[in-house]
Amino acid sequence: ILVSKLTGLSLFDSAKVFQVVIPVIFMIICMYVSYRMYNEISALVTGLILVSSYIFTRLYLPIPESVTMVLFFVGIYLFHLACRYGKAKYVLVSAIISLLIVSIHFSSFIYYIILLSVLMVVELFIERTSRPFKSYIYFLCVLAVVGLIGAVLLYIISPSHLMDLIGGAVSIISDPMSIFMGQKAMGLERY
Repeated sequence: ILVSKLTGLSLFDSAKVFQVVIPVIFMIICMYVSYRMYNEISALVTGLILVSSYIFTRLYLPIPESVTMVLFFVGIYLFHLACRYGKAKYVLVSAIISLLIVSIHFSSFIYYIILLSVLMVVELFIERTSRPFKSYIYFLCVLAVVGLIGAVLLYIISPSHLMDLIGGAVSIISDPMSIFMGQKAMGLERY
Protein backbone atom coordinates (compact mmCIF):
# COMPACT_ATOMS: atom_id res chain seq x y z
CA ILE A 1 0.00 0.00 0.00
CA LEU A 2 2.86 2.36 0.86
CA VAL A 3 4.57 1.76 -2.50
CA SER A 4 1.26 2.31 -4.24
CA LYS A 5 0.78 5.64 -2.46
CA LEU A 6 4.36 6.79 -3.08
CA THR A 7 4.56 5.83 -6.74
CA GLY A 8 0.94 6.38 -7.78
CA LEU A 9 0.74 2.81 -9.10
CA SER A 10 -2.22 0.56 -8.49
CA LEU A 11 -1.95 -2.13 -5.81
CA PHE A 12 -1.66 -4.78 -8.53
CA ASP A 13 1.24 -2.98 -10.22
CA SER A 14 2.92 -2.43 -6.85
CA ALA A 15 2.77 -6.19 -6.24
CA LYS A 16 4.41 -6.72 -9.64
CA VAL A 17 7.24 -4.41 -8.57
CA PHE A 18 7.79 -6.45 -5.41
CA GLN A 19 7.82 -9.66 -7.43
CA VAL A 20 11.03 -8.45 -9.05
CA VAL A 21 12.56 -6.48 -6.18
CA ILE A 22 12.32 -9.11 -3.41
CA PRO A 23 14.27 -11.91 -5.21
CA VAL A 24 16.97 -9.45 -6.28
CA ILE A 25 17.32 -8.07 -2.74
CA PHE A 26 17.46 -11.61 -1.34
CA MET A 27 20.18 -12.61 -3.82
CA ILE A 28 22.24 -9.49 -3.05
CA ILE A 29 21.95 -10.09 0.70
CA CYS A 30 22.95 -13.77 0.35
CA MET A 31 25.93 -12.86 -1.78
CA TYR A 32 26.99 -10.11 0.64
CA VAL A 33 26.78 -12.44 3.64
CA SER A 34 28.75 -15.09 1.78
CA TYR A 35 31.36 -12.47 0.86
CA ARG A 36 31.62 -11.26 4.47
CA MET A 37 31.94 -14.79 5.84
CA TYR A 38 34.23 -16.23 3.17
CA ASN A 39 35.43 -14.43 0.01
CA GLU A 40 34.44 -13.13 -3.43
CA ILE A 41 34.45 -16.52 -5.12
CA SER A 42 32.06 -18.03 -2.60
CA ALA A 43 29.79 -14.99 -3.02
CA LEU A 44 29.70 -15.55 -6.78
CA VAL A 45 29.00 -19.27 -6.34
CA THR A 46 26.28 -18.44 -3.80
CA GLY A 47 24.59 -16.15 -6.31
CA LEU A 48 24.78 -18.72 -9.10
CA ILE A 49 23.42 -21.52 -6.94
CA LEU A 50 20.65 -19.30 -5.59
CA VAL A 51 19.52 -18.19 -9.05
CA SER A 52 19.34 -21.81 -10.21
CA SER A 53 17.44 -23.02 -7.13
CA TYR A 54 13.73 -23.50 -6.55
CA ILE A 55 13.69 -20.98 -3.70
CA PHE A 56 14.55 -18.19 -6.13
CA THR A 57 11.51 -18.95 -8.31
CA ARG A 58 9.38 -19.18 -5.17
CA LEU A 59 10.47 -15.69 -4.17
CA TYR A 60 8.67 -14.36 -7.26
CA LEU A 61 5.32 -15.29 -5.74
CA PRO A 62 3.54 -12.37 -4.04
CA ILE A 63 3.14 -14.22 -0.74
CA PRO A 64 4.22 -13.31 2.81
CA GLU A 65 6.94 -15.97 2.86
CA SER A 66 8.85 -14.04 0.19
CA VAL A 67 9.29 -11.05 2.47
CA THR A 68 10.03 -13.20 5.50
CA MET A 69 12.81 -15.02 3.64
CA VAL A 70 14.72 -11.76 3.28
CA LEU A 71 14.17 -10.84 6.94
CA PHE A 72 14.92 -14.43 8.02
CA PHE A 73 18.33 -14.46 6.38
CA VAL A 74 19.34 -11.03 7.69
CA GLY A 75 18.19 -11.89 11.23
CA ILE A 76 20.11 -15.17 11.29
CA TYR A 77 23.26 -13.44 10.05
CA LEU A 78 22.95 -10.71 12.68
CA PHE A 79 22.51 -13.31 15.42
CA HIS A 80 25.61 -15.10 14.11
CA LEU A 81 27.54 -11.80 14.37
CA ALA A 82 26.24 -11.30 17.90
CA CYS A 83 27.44 -14.76 18.90
CA ARG A 84 30.85 -14.17 17.35
CA TYR A 85 31.54 -10.65 18.58
CA GLY A 86 29.24 -10.32 21.59
CA LYS A 87 27.60 -7.09 20.39
CA ALA A 88 24.19 -6.41 21.89
CA LYS A 89 23.09 -4.22 18.97
CA TYR A 90 23.12 -7.24 16.63
CA VAL A 91 20.92 -9.21 19.02
CA LEU A 92 18.53 -6.29 19.39
CA VAL A 93 18.14 -5.88 15.62
CA SER A 94 17.71 -9.65 15.24
CA ALA A 95 14.94 -9.57 17.86
CA ILE A 96 13.24 -6.67 16.07
CA ILE A 97 13.46 -8.61 12.81
CA SER A 98 11.88 -11.61 14.54
CA LEU A 99 8.96 -9.39 15.57
CA LEU A 100 8.55 -8.34 11.96
CA ILE A 101 8.62 -11.99 10.92
CA VAL A 102 5.95 -12.96 13.47
CA SER A 103 3.74 -10.13 12.25
CA ILE A 104 4.07 -11.28 8.63
CA HIS A 105 4.12 -15.09 8.82
CA PHE A 106 3.85 -17.06 12.07
CA SER A 107 5.19 -20.38 10.74
CA SER A 108 8.35 -18.64 9.56
CA PHE A 109 8.75 -17.22 13.07
CA ILE A 110 8.65 -20.76 14.52
CA TYR A 111 11.33 -21.87 12.07
CA TYR A 112 13.35 -18.74 12.88
CA ILE A 113 13.34 -19.50 16.61
CA ILE A 114 14.26 -23.15 15.95
CA LEU A 115 17.14 -22.14 13.70
CA LEU A 116 18.40 -19.55 16.19
CA SER A 117 18.33 -22.21 18.91
CA VAL A 118 20.35 -24.62 16.78
CA LEU A 119 22.74 -21.84 15.77
CA MET A 120 23.26 -20.96 19.42
CA VAL A 121 24.17 -24.57 20.26
CA VAL A 122 26.55 -24.81 17.29
CA GLU A 123 28.17 -21.48 18.19
CA LEU A 124 28.61 -22.71 21.78
CA PHE A 125 30.64 -25.64 20.50
CA ILE A 126 32.63 -23.53 18.04
CA GLU A 127 33.35 -20.52 20.26
CA ARG A 128 33.77 -22.40 23.55
CA THR A 129 32.58 -19.28 25.39
CA SER A 130 29.27 -18.24 26.90
CA ARG A 131 28.74 -15.40 24.37
CA PRO A 132 26.27 -17.35 22.18
CA PHE A 133 24.19 -18.34 25.20
CA LYS A 134 24.18 -14.77 26.53
CA SER A 135 23.14 -13.49 23.11
CA TYR A 136 20.32 -16.03 22.98
CA ILE A 137 19.08 -15.11 26.46
CA TYR A 138 19.20 -11.42 25.57
CA PHE A 139 17.25 -12.19 22.38
CA LEU A 140 14.56 -14.06 24.36
CA CYS A 141 14.40 -11.27 26.95
CA VAL A 142 13.76 -8.67 24.25
CA LEU A 143 10.99 -10.85 22.81
CA ALA A 144 9.47 -11.38 26.26
CA VAL A 145 9.51 -7.67 27.13
CA VAL A 146 7.96 -6.67 23.81
CA GLY A 147 5.43 -9.49 24.16
CA LEU A 148 4.41 -8.31 27.63
CA ILE A 149 4.10 -4.71 26.47
CA GLY A 150 2.01 -5.88 23.53
CA ALA A 151 -0.22 -7.98 25.80
CA VAL A 152 -0.82 -5.05 28.15
CA LEU A 153 -1.65 -2.75 25.25
CA LEU A 154 -3.94 -5.38 23.73
CA TYR A 155 -5.68 -5.81 27.08
CA ILE A 156 -6.26 -2.06 27.26
CA ILE A 157 -7.53 -1.84 23.68
CA SER A 158 -9.50 -5.09 23.38
CA PRO A 159 -9.56 -7.73 26.14
CA SER A 160 -11.52 -10.16 23.95
CA HIS A 161 -8.74 -10.20 21.35
CA LEU A 162 -6.21 -10.88 24.10
CA MET A 163 -8.28 -13.87 25.25
CA ASP A 164 -8.38 -15.15 21.66
CA LEU A 165 -4.60 -14.76 21.45
CA ILE A 166 -4.08 -16.59 24.76
CA GLY A 167 -6.42 -19.35 23.62
CA GLY A 168 -4.42 -19.73 20.40
CA ALA A 169 -1.14 -19.83 22.33
CA VAL A 170 -2.51 -22.51 24.68
CA SER A 171 -3.67 -24.60 21.71
CA ILE A 172 -0.22 -24.31 20.11
CA ILE A 173 1.50 -25.30 23.36
CA SER A 174 -0.82 -28.26 23.90
CA ASP A 175 -0.47 -29.47 20.27
CA PRO A 176 2.54 -27.82 18.60
CA MET A 177 2.24 -29.72 15.35
CA SER A 178 -1.27 -28.33 14.76
CA ILE A 179 0.12 -25.16 13.21
CA PHE A 180 1.84 -27.19 10.49
CA MET A 181 -0.79 -29.84 9.79
CA GLY A 182 -3.12 -29.26 6.90
CA GLN A 183 -0.95 -26.55 5.39
CA LYS A 184 0.00 -27.00 1.79
CA ALA A 185 2.97 -25.19 0.39
CA MET A 186 2.04 -22.80 -2.36
CA GLY A 187 4.21 -23.61 -5.31
CA LEU A 188 4.20 -22.20 -8.80
CA GLU A 189 1.73 -24.83 -9.98
CA ARG A 190 -0.80 -24.00 -7.21
CA TYR A 191 -0.40 -20.27 -7.70
